[in-house]
Amino acid sequence: MTKKLLDYYKRKDVHAHLIEKYRQDFINNIKSLAREIQYSTSHKLDCAGELKKTSDFVKLCLRPAVEDFINRTLGIDIVDEILKNHDSEEYSSRSFFSYNIQKELLQKDDLEGFGKYISKYELYIKNWIFLHIQQKVSQDKTLTNLKNKSLQIIVDKITEAIKNSSKDGEGVLLPDDTENLSKFISRMQKYLVKDLSFSVEAEKTSLFPTEIKCQVFIDSLLTSVNELKEKLQEEFTSSEDVTDTINKLLIKPQDELFRRVFGCGRQCPFCKVPCDAGGKEHLQHQAAVHRPQGLGGSRYEDDNKLVETLCTTDVCSEHYFKNADTESEGHPYKKYVDFYPHWKIQPDSTTEVTDYWKYVLATYNDHFAKLYKAKPADVPEDWKNITKEQALKGLEDAFEISMKLKRFYKRNI
Repeated sequence: MTKKLLDYYKRKDVHAHLIEKYRQDFINNIKSLAREIQYSTSHKLDCAGELKKTSDFVKLCLRPAVEDFINRTLGIDIVDEILKNHDSEEYSSRSFFSYNIQKELLQKDDLEGFGKYISKYELYIKNWIFLHIQQKVSQDKTLTNLKNKSLQIIVDKITEAIKNSSKDGEGVLLPDDTENLSKFISRMQKYLVKDLSFSVEAEKTSLFPTEIKCQVFIDSLLTSVNELKEKLQEEFTSSEDVTDTINKLLIKPQDELFRRVFGCGRQCPFCKVPCDAGGKEHLQHQAAVHRPQGLGGSRYEDDNKLVETLCTTDVCSEHYFKNADTESEGHPYKKYVDFYPHWKIQPDSTTEVTDYWKYVLATYNDHFAKLYKAKPADVPEDWKNITKEQALKGLEDAFEISMKLKRFYKRNI
């Protein structure tokens, strides 16, 4: 049997028969394979185009909007973190904060700091707060954690908006065609209008013209949002330049903390003590404890020496003052409200300068004279005998007096 079969296949006519028999099958298989390759290539190109559109939308529209959201909210988040977890007692009240600043200045003998604190109070305080924030948010990856927290909040909102926008009013998925893509984008933006602002021009550039189908885009977008989240998280971790981050924030945390704690940065027109009236909005500025006017730059006209008296004493005297506001014309201290109607300086001829400010003026007399281009004040001899310890005790006493007076004013408003 085997020999007969071999003899059969050795015949030439059998070869021709077999070739003819399977030739058409071979051609058909080749054509089928070619069609499969063509379909696969086309499908891959379509998918690549769809992914490219989604990638462009995320890169040009979504990422800038997400970064803007973080920059708008991070400043407030930093303030809340400082007040909640880090030395919040320092910011518990305007008076307590001022007490700590003045105590620090004296303990460090910060000559330059005293000048800035008195002459440029708001700028000095905001800079102090800025440095404090830098120190605190640099610890334990606090800044990175706050960024990630803000990022997670907006990613959750975006994901929810995508899912809600993919359905019509009856909860049915939008038809999977190109016409409904614009409807989906519009609906998603409405969901996010309070949190994100999209660039119209970037949206047109990234999406249109397009043949991408609605549901394909939605599925791809959900994936891309998670990829964007992971990418931003990596960037937050690898680069934590605190100074650069804070400087780019829309709401500066040092400004917000100043607004919350101090509310008002106005200074007395004579001694430059800051207003300590309670509440963010008040009709009149006032201060419980004033200081020698020379510390604020006031000097006598006849000898150009810094003034050592309190403005609370002079407003119940027959003395005159002149400055740029009065156009260098003498004006009675008693009628200071003619030029400063929003200030209430309580007349009091019995109150003495606190030991703290006596010590500061006596110790740094020459420095303040140089700062204001004047001559040193004629300070009483007993001021020169006050020690730093006595000055600090005077500061504590003044802080307690300030708190008592504020409670008195509050009861009588």
